[in-house]
Amino acid sequence: MDDIILPLYPLYVWMRKIEFDTKPIIEELRAQTKPKVNNIDDTRNEDFMLPQDTSCKNLLPQITEFAHRNINKCLGKVTKDQLFIEELWGQILGPGMATVFHTHYNKAIPQRNGWGFVYYLQADQDMGNLALHAEHGSLDFTKDIRPETNLLVVFPLNTPHYTRRNTTNKERITISGNIIFKGGKTNDDNVSSGT
Repeated sequence: MDDIILPLYPLYVWMRKIEFDTKPIIEELRAQTKPKVNNIDDTRNEDFMLPQDTSCKNLLPQITEFAHRNINKCLGKVTKDQLFIEELWGQILGPGMATVFHTHYNKAIPQRNGWGFVYYLQADQDMGNLALHAEHGSLDFTKDIRPETNLLVVFPLNTPHYTRRNTTNKERITISGNIIFKGGKTNDDNVSSGT
């Protein structure tokens, strides 16, 4: 028998710059006053919900297309109509701020499967890297991604992550969301409603 190499954790992070006029989204985000969750102890308290049919409506299909293309490259065949953006929120991270360790896992829906994303509306280096946390025993595979305006980052939904401190005197402004897989089987068992 020949050597067999089988990845234990088929996790991928996909990134691409999508040039887009971010000013209308930033204006809409600045107009938001009600946090996603009204509980100071919840990590979502620093986020503001955004509608999908206003300033973001032309960007979201590009995000979904990018995710769809990479899911098909890496994990198995899915159709675009098997994916939907579940919700969309924005965040303005001021100087000295960071985002605490969290996931997008929803314990009320444990079978929920998909990908989280962040799109940088306004960002530059030293504004707080996105740290995607991954450990196996004593090995640390955490990936740091430096923010950059118009950069899109897509990662597995349940990946623990946080942002490092913004050490500049400017704001880092992002939108984030979840791309959910509606279910059914694909050509790869890793992309199914049961994982």
